Amino acid sequence: MKARVADQHDTAASWLTAEKLEELRPIIEANAQAIVDKEVAAWTPEFRAALRKLREGGIENRS
Repeated sequence: MKARVADQHDTAASWLTAEKLEELRPIIEANAQAIVDKEVAAWTPEFRAALRKLREGGIENRS
């Protein structure tokens, strides 16, 4: 069983090369942007106003 898992890992590692990653980059970035867009669309007007105020320096950042 361990050998089979190791073989699968080796196959996956050899498949995901730098070239393949570059080929997949536009797909990955588009999916990530879609997720961000969906999350931003769910923000309430109050949250947007608070975020805007924070960016303008109107709210002290407590982190």
